[in-house]
Amino acid sequence: MSEIISSGVKANRTGNKLEKFVENALKGSSYTEFWNHKAQAFENRMTIGGKQYLKQLPVGHTIYETTRKCDFYIINRDKFQNDLIIECKWQQSSGSVDEKYPFLLFNRRLYI
Repeated sequence: MSEIISSGVKANRTGNKLEKFVENALKGSSYTEFWNHKAQAFENRMTIGGKQYLKQLPVGHTIYETTRKCDFYIINRDKFQNDLIIECKWQQSSGSVDEKYPFLLFNRRLYI
């Protein structure tokens, strides 16, 4: 009997796979995950060195006044003077792509 999976569960699974793929690529490029004082990391980002990444880092507020978290925040001053934010969005079937990207675009200007 085939398993019935809701579209939300399927989206979460595929999104998690994409995030794992990005994380493995970062680790394969000698990045390490930053753990110390993660809650204050964005405010103190200019003092953090090395090749590090943070997952689900709060970076401001959304257009709906909720906490905005980026999927990955990359620190590597040699390559990215102002750091790099990676957002993972997976679109395997029809759905909310028309909502995902405008939401990211409008929230982009709200980063600190």
